[in-house]
Amino acid sequence: MDAQNLAYVIQVPESAGVMIQHRGVVNRLWWAQRSFGLGPDDRCLLSPEPWWPLIAGARLVVAPPGAGSDAESLRTVIHDEGITTAHLPPSVLRPALRHGLGECRRLRRVFSGGEALPPSLRDEFRTELPATLHHGYGPAETTGEASSWTCAPGEESGSVPIGHPIANVQIYVLDPHLRPVPVGVSGDVYIGGDALARGYLGRPALTAERFVPSPFGGQAGARLYRTGDVGRHRADGALELTGRPAVAADSESESARTTPRSADDLEGRVADAWAAVLGVAEVGLQDNFFDLGGHSMLLIEVRGRLRDEFGVALSLVDLYSYPTVSALAAYIRSSTDGQRPAEGAEARTGRRQAAAERSRRLRAASAEARKRGE
Repeated sequence: MDAQNLAYVIQVPESAGVMIQHRGVVNRLWWAQRSFGLGPDDRCLLSPEPWWPLIAGARLVVAPPGAGSDAESLRTVIHDEGITTAHLPPSVLRPALRHGLGECRRLRRVFSGGEALPPSLRDEFRTELPATLHHGYGPAETTGEASSWTCAPGEESGSVPIGHPIANVQIYVLDPHLRPVPVGVSGDVYIGGDALARGYLGRPALTAERFVPSPFGGQAGARLYRTGDVGRHRADGALELTGRPAVAADSESESARTTPRSADDLEGRVADAWAAVLGVAEVGLQDNFFDLGGHSMLLIEVRGRLRDEFGVALSLVDLYSYPTVSALAAYIRSSTDGQRPAEGAEARTGRRQAAAERSRRLRAASAEARKRGE
């Protein structure tokens, strides 16, 4: 087997999928184990990539369906199962902290990526838990993780950086001519090295657009992945993301662009959430999230924003299935049975009672599972 052989294909909306090579998977696992050292005493909550705990001899814990979208249920699983290592995006981590995650004293490592990590959330984490918080960054096209930052005690920077490249990965901040920009100056973020995917399955033109020849020498055929993110290097070498460049619209999409507002303003609120995540000034009703530069990592942040805004638990499949403002707003409206997103006191009470019942059932299921394992 060669390092360039196909390991798996991960679904993304722009194509039939991203083709991940064995080189990227093995490199990430080797880096993670060398950096953080899981062992047989670790209990890891299942993440999208389950291989790391398995190669380290740690125990992999699968949460019951729905636990990931309910903060109290998630806290129950982490507490009762004695989880030591968990991957929790910021939009999941914040509500978990506010539902008692600080009581989970066996938790030693939390990896939080897929979205920007606000300094306020980093500080809240420190006050609640003695665990170490790691912030990661990496689109699906770079095998899920290209850089990492460990939030050190006493760190008080205005933003949480995405850190430094992992082993055998290079991250560049370049101008429009693919020349490095000075420290502190913003530019387009490109990623190279062993993390790169082979490309998009069945989309050679898209592959050529996003994966460009590297101007920095090295191996023959070396490429860089154009992330669409904008960032800058700090004086200590750490990388900060500062936004995403606006994507030029073609004449057809430009003519269809309208101000995204409706009578109940639901479309406008969806559009505002997209614009904030994508770093663009305006999003139209028929604009496609992925045509505007969105990708799988940004979908996680969108999901968190829309959950906070509307109180609905959208899955990533939902967001893939309804990629325009108009379609997604219609789906959200149907999911709430035509009601306005704001909840009355009775609805909030009912939701809390339902969450408590789910939490009780999870505890019972966990106890029964432990009993069967004795």
